Amino acid sequence: MTYYAYLTIHDFFDCFVFDSVRHKIDSVIRSAIGNKIWDKQPPGELVYYMEKLENLCSAAFVIHHDFSTKEEVIIDAKENEHPDIFKTAWFFDGSFRSSEWNNIPRNLSAQQYHDPYKAVKKFCSYMSEHEWKKTLQALSIYALCNDSVLDTFPPYNILTFRLRLLQLIEACHLIDVRIDNKEKKQEDIEKNKNKKTLQKRK
Repeated sequence: MTYYAYLTIHDFFDCFVFDSVRHKIDSVIRSAIGNKIWDKQPPGELVYYMEKLENLCSAAFVIHHDFSTKEEVIIDAKENEHPDIFKTAWFFDGSFRSSEWNNIPRNLSAQQYHDPYKAVKKFCSYMSEHEWKKTLQALSIYALCNDSVLDTFPPYNILTFRLRLLQLIEACHLIDVRIDNKEKKQEDIEKNKNKKTLQKRK
């Protein structure tokens, strides 16, 4: 189960550019709390995006409940140590579709940056998986109609909901980047070994 959870995280960021995800969340919430229909893209795009977001939530709950952590994801740091953004391999995968600046997390605490699983835990502790999915579905519906989601959810809940959701997305992105960068590094090591072996044979 945990293997597929990490695969789901990778699939999410394979489908969507990280910095655009945060903007899309805000545009969906603005449309849902206002009295205007979301018109950034065709409605099918919004439905597809929110379904993927639900899958990401499910993956987070699997990882949380199974206590599934990967060593390469967690940075060994002191309690009050500030994140070192000059070490870009900790938050940026080198994608040509984005930049280092746009990949810096902006909603995580220093502790959550060093250990993204702390943000996953906070997300899962805020609401149950069923409640998260129910809320995401409500946002999708209200974003595509003229009514306001505030008729159902109090404003303070929306603000906290937004923060927890953005923290989850940023934490999952860090998890994906750090796993991916470790795999790339391992591949480079293997390539260099093979290259040296071939040179010796010559």
